[in-house]
Amino acid sequence: SGALTHEIVEVLERAGIRELFPVIVGADCTERSKPDPQPYQLAFTQLCAHTGRALEPSRSVAIEDSRWGLVSARGAALRCVAVTNTYAAAELREDAELVVDGLEALTLEALDALCAG
Repeated sequence: SGALTHEIVEVLERAGIRELFPVIVGADCTERSKPDPQPYQLAFTQLCAHTGRALEPSRSVAIEDSRWGLVSARGAALRCVAVTNTYAAAELREDAELVVDGLEALTLEALDALCAG
């Protein structure tokens, strides 16, 4: 996230979902921030360590709502989904493999198809 780690943790705790996020990489965790790939590279490395598995970037998905986030995720070789929360689909389409109007429009089937392609 482009937010600071303590801010992210606070929001997740207030929502009662902190335990669903075993890895959090805030803007204060890396020297360079988005659009540099460093935040996504660190998150991916930490997820691999957390799961104890050799995950594949091409089968891992970043869900973003900004162009800078998409550029960062692509630089880390991740698959990219754009959500039109802040920007219009036309502004995000160039950097995303899939664009959805909201998280409710994103299905497991769509994610499977994205990672299979």
